[in-house]
Amino acid sequence: MPFTPSGVERFRKFLFIWGPPAGMAVIIFIGSAIPGKKIPQYPEIFNNIFHFIEFAALGFFLARALDNFNISSRMFDTVAWTTVICTGYGLMVELYQFTVPNRVFDTADLVMNSAGALVGSFIYGLAYIHRKQDSNESISQ
Repeated sequence: MPFTPSGVERFRKFLFIWGPPAGMAVIIFIGSAIPGKKIPQYPEIFNNIFHFIEFAALGFFLARALDNFNISSRMFDTVAWTTVICTGYGLMVELYQFTVPNRVFDTADLVMNSAGALVGSFIYGLAYIHRKQDSNESISQ
C-alpha cells in the first residue's frame, strides 16, 4: 500500500510523538548493558542523580506521548500511567542487570527511576496546564 500524503503526515506525527520516549528507553537500556568494570566509579549520589535525570526525561516524553494518544482526559491519569509504565521499565532494566557482568539489582536505582519518572511526567502536566490556560486566554480575547 503506497503512502498517501495523509499517511505520511500521520507517520511523521507518530515518529514525532513516540520517537523521544522510545529513544530514551533505548539509551537507558544500552547504558544498563555496559559491564560494571567499564563504568567510571563516582560517588553514589551522582549515580542516583543520573538515574533520576534519565527517567525524568523518559517520564516527560512518555507523558507527552500518552497525552497525545488521548489515554485519558485527565492529566492526573496520564501522570499516573506514565509513572507506572516507567517504574515497570525501570524494574525490567534492573532485573536485566543480573545478566550483565559486574552489575547488580539496586533498589535505590529503582526508587530514583520511579521518582524521576513521576517528576518528569508532573513537569509535562504543569506545562500542559499552562499551555491550556494560555490558549483559553487567547480564545477569550
